[in-house]
Amino acid sequence: MECAQSDDVLRFLDYESYFALTKTPIPVHTLELLHILEHEKFIRSRDDGNWDILNLGCLAFARDLGDSDTLGRKSLRVVRYSGSAKYVKSQQSEFSMGYAAGFARIIDHVNSISPIDEIFIGGIRKQEAHIPVASVREVIANALIHQDFVVRGIEPLIEIFDNRIEVVNPGVPLLDKRLFVNAPPESRNEALAKLFRRLGICEQLGIGWDKIVYESELLQLPAPQIEVFSNSTRVTLYGATPLSEMNPADRVRAIYLHACLRYADQRSAITNATVRKRFGIVPQNSAMASRFLRDALATGDIVPLDSRLSKKFMQYMPYWARPSVGQ
Repeated sequence: MECAQSDDVLRFLDYESYFALTKTPIPVHTLELLHILEHEKFIRSRDDGNWDILNLGCLAFARDLGDSDTLGRKSLRVVRYSGSAKYVKSQQSEFSMGYAAGFARIIDHVNSISPIDEIFIGGIRKQEAHIPVASVREVIANALIHQDFVVRGIEPLIEIFDNRIEVVNPGVPLLDKRLFVNAPPESRNEALAKLFRRLGICEQLGIGWDKIVYESELLQLPAPQIEVFSNSTRVTLYGATPLSEMNPADRVRAIYLHACLRYADQRSAITNATVRKRFGIVPQNSAMASRFLRDALATGDIVPLDSRLSKKFMQYMPYWARPSVGQ
């Protein structure tokens, strides 16, 4: 927005949220407040005494993104469906405020309408999220930060089903989707990523996907899935699913990410034993884990660390960590 007067800037930007998130007092004098916003590159002073409101300020702290001609379609939509298909919508919400200003409200809303499991601990009934809250938060933050703002006609979207959560953002990843685990940090929108890190919304360390995979393994959930389309990316997080209901592609994806995580965190390989632990398979059914490993080998997702070893002692690595000749 060009040539905005001081009052217009304060009406457009939710500066109260900025000072709350940075845990600093709001200046008494308007000019001092505006200079802080200028220092953050939310606005820019003009020779005529007015201000330009910049994209970073709008995306992070707009009171209503709809007031922007260029970023009005970047509001986040959240849709809750009844069941596991898109036949019946139960509710739909739109969050038109800037992403930083509205992030906590977005996460609270998503958690409030996400599927819940009831468990009993010591005879006491307790409710737990069907899908790890930390993983959901990480995926939403990534979708907002790493979207491609050049892509038109697509808005960030969260779709919640009884058995999964799908998060869509405009644009395709800068990295190969198969290399997300252990990838160095890289952002399409560096200024937005740095701001979110300072505000505690993301870490900007390149380990977000590692955390998501770790959560799925810890709770023995189906592995998260990334789908890349011509101008958008969709990440799906799944709730608890019996192993018997996972298809071969689900199992291969889980084994590949298991191998990636083991290599990234410990520089170690996976084995029949680690795969049994990943899926909750009892030792007596080690043949099942062996079959899953053969499927992942057949697709080329994993490779033997040393093919000379017997099957009993065989270890596997993700395909991209294949040992060089002579090692």
